[in-house]
Formats: sequence, structure tokens, C-alpha cells
Amino acid sequence: CYIDTGGLECLIEVQKLQELVKGGMIAQSHLPANRINMSTIKFGGLEKFVLNVRDPRQALLSWTHNLGNSFKEEADKPKNVSLLNYVYYATEIGYDDFPKNYFDFSLEDQISFQIDNYFLKEIHWIEAWLKIKKSDQWKNKILITKHEDLVAEPFLFFKKILEFYDIQKEID
Repeated sequence: CYIDTGGLECLIEVQKLQELVKGGMIAQSHLPANRINMSTIKFGGLEKFVLNVRDPRQALLSWTHNLGNSFKEEADKPKNVSLLNYVYYATEIGYDDFPKNYFDFSLEDQISFQIDNYFLKEIHWIEAWLKIKKSDQWKNKILITKHEDLVAEPFLFFKKILEFYDIQKEID
């Protein structure tokens, strides 16, 4: 499940965090490592969590692809819905000057735009989490994994997570 509000703030929803802490579920989010979220995690009782990161270059390509596919899905909807979704995309990712004709750009130009407007945000997101992870308060409570490891060696990827949570499981 998702445990955040989404949007630019992307804050943890306390009720969903409480459900997660009870156990029996997995949550996914793109939470920023800000003071509000870290305090919510701490005081909400989440003792450990896994942070899965992706090579920012691959994240950029994936984002560009998904954004284009999402827009194509909107093409058959009424114009007012498409406009609302355009505004959502532009504000969701924090673009002050998201070009109205972005979806008419060639793939190369879309990627160039994302490099100029998205790439550094992705790097700063990772840097913020690495800074939190280094702190004494969080260093043993966050396991950082990489999406590329999941793809390359799924067995070892999940074994590492089970070990982090001290889950003893015989896996063939």
C-alpha cells in the first residue's frame, strides 16, 4: 500500500503508518527524507525499514517513459480531464515551467528536458536519504538496497532484507 499523501509534500499519513507498524503488510512510497517524515517514522513506531534506490539515470528514463504513457492514456478523455492531469503532472514533479507542448517533443527532447529538470531532484533525494542513514539515530534502522540488485540477483536481494529483519527462513 502507499503510506503517503503524494504530491509535492509527500508526507506520511499517520493512520496508514499505524497500520503498517501493526505488521502483515508492505508499504511503498517515494518519501523525501525531511524532518516531518523522519519524526513521523520515529514517533509512529516504525523501527526499521528498507529504502530501495535506483540509478538516477534509469529512474529518469523510466519516469520519462511512464509520463509519456500516462499522457497517452489521457488522450481519449474529455479535454477538462486531460488539462487537470497535465496540471497534476506539472505540479506533482515541481516544474515551474513544464512546457505545455512537452508531449509533442521527440523522445530525445523529452529526455533532455528531464535531465535539466528532474535529474538533480532525483540525486538530491538520494543524497538526503544517505545523510539520514549516516546519522547515529538511523544508521542501524535503514537498509539501503538497489533496484539493480533486485533485477540482477532477486534471491540475494530478498535474503538481505530477511536478514535485516532477523527473519529466519529456509529458502531454496
